[in-house]
Amino acid sequence: AASSPKRHRNPFPQIPSRKTPSPPPSSITSSIWDQYTCKSFYCLDRQNPNLGFEPLRDASKFNSYKSDLDLPTHQLFQIAKAVKLVIWLGLDVGSDIGSFASTMKLQHVTVVTTTMNVAGPNNEAVALRGLVSLHVPHQQQLPLFDGVVDLVRCGRAVNRWISVTVLEFLLFDADRVMRGGGYL
Repeated sequence: AASSPKRHRNPFPQIPSRKTPSPPPSSITSSIWDQYTCKSFYCLDRQNPNLGFEPLRDASKFNSYKSDLDLPTHQLFQIAKAVKLVIWLGLDVGSDIGSFASTMKLQHVTVVTTTMNVAGPNNEAVALRGLVSLHVPHQQQLPLFDGVVDLVRCGRAVNRWISVTVLEFLLFDADRVMRGGGYL
């Protein structure tokens, strides 16, 4: 009879040393830039720093407090640990360039992002960072099974500009895909 190994191997791959990797310059040309006046992420960030095209600056907002409503990722994991919940799979609605997904990836959490190319090539930026991006408008049902997601985060896209009807549909669908005890 075969015995199991005595030493447990870490099932997770080596984590990159840089916390929120930017898209490599060589891959920038693979993005679709024809419809944009800027032809690089650097240019997009220079034009409007609030769009989030600087991954290091954008990701820092998930590690600190700016208001009483903020929940940094380290505090989220403390809460989850206190109630004995393991976070494996998340959904980020309106993720911009995927900085939340990138931050969570460092904690071995897979986060699927939904973003739209509104002010820049957000989907391309997410994909170039090695993250999963879905092109899903708020009015469309999320392409996920019922009760499989541990965490749903609503980013900038879920703001005061969407109608109450669309918000209600989105929250109902987020509740559908979230498993019992999950976080919204």
